[in-house]
Amino acid sequence: MENIKIKRRLDEQAKVFTLVSNPKYCSVFRFTVVLKEDVNKDILLDSYKQSLEKYKALKVKLKCGLFEYYLEENKNEVLIFEQDKEPTIKKINNKENNDYLIKVVFCKNKIYFDFYHALTDGTTAIRFIKDVVSRYLELKYSNELEKKYLNDNISIIEYDDPYKLSKKYKR
Repeated sequence: MENIKIKRRLDEQAKVFTLVSNPKYCSVFRFTVVLKEDVNKDILLDSYKQSLEKYKALKVKLKCGLFEYYLEENKNEVLIFEQDKEPTIKKINNKENNDYLIKVVFCKNKIYFDFYHALTDGTTAIRFIKDVVSRYLELKYSNELEKKYLNDNISIIEYDDPYKLSKKYKR
């Protein structure tokens, strides 16, 4: 069976972010999760990988076509980064981050999620983060927590395209 590459076109707003991104304006936004104890790197990596498998629309890399940018599945190794002090928000280095458009950094008891804005909006980012943190807590405290408190009751269909998901929740 051949490997078929699935390409997804960017929506109009995402096209703008790819065009205006430069060293002064990086089109990255961040959410931070603060836990009550220090982060376990291995458990965080496992939960991040599992969540990316669930949210396949976020497991992509940005490619440049003949006339426009598009998103393509990213099969590279998933990475997370540990730092001694709070990281500054800056452009995601594609080579350092294996072409992923989400960068996960942790420092002591904080987890920083940086998203390239052409990939998703805040609504889908928050849902993704909730999934990662829920899986993290479930893996770390599986004997102590009941799964009913960790599930986010979202159907699998909603994970196909983050833009469809954000339209569903518009006011």
